[in-house]
Amino acid sequence: MSYQNFFRDVDSPLADKIDGLSKLMYQLRESRRDILARYAVDSEEALLDAIHGARLAEHPAYDDYLSARQLQQQFLAVRDEMTVSLEKA
Repeated sequence: MSYQNFFRDVDSPLADKIDGLSKLMYQLRESRRDILARYAVDSEEALLDAIHGARLAEHPAYDDYLSARQLQQQFLAVRDEMTVSLEKA
């Protein structure tokens, strides 16, 4: 199925919801990626390990760790909602 025809048979409100969820997932993923890139790590766990190992100053790194973790949790919740929405499509 081509992207052009993806929403062809989907009700407009559901298509709008899927589109919005897709954009939100992108924003959450990229925001998390930006935070982790500041510290040259690829996960929240690696960031926390660097803080515990005193390779990074606790502040603001720990605040960024919490932010990245929350962004990932929100991403997973939105992904679950997207899955349900796509099943309805």
